[in-house]
Amino acid sequence: NKDESICQLIPDRLEEEKYFAVVRKDDCIINVARVSGDWNICKKIQDISNKNICIKMVADFKKDATICNDIEENDTRERCFKSVASLTADKSLCDYTWDLKDDCIREVSGK
Repeated sequence: NKDESICQLIPDRLEEEKYFAVVRKDDCIINVARVSGDWNICKKIQDISNKNICIKMVADFKKDATICNDIEENDTRERCFKSVASLTADKSLCDYTWDLKDDCIREVSGK
């Protein structure tokens, strides 16, 4: 299913299980975003780390590094550029991976 509204069907549980209900909903949204290729769906995730992972997964799926720019955390953004560089064999994307640049270039060059 490519409609994230299905994720809202995941029931909220008792207070002590609320965290797990949120995680399940986030995982559901991440999977819908990845399958649909629509990173805007990721914006519905409250947890910043999960939101950034979601955006990275869509960027990988679409092999589109421009999507990486919307990731708020530097380390996840760099991993996103490195991953797309590897998937597309585009060494120029390694310029956006400051701390991972050497690894990125090695990985892309090995393809």
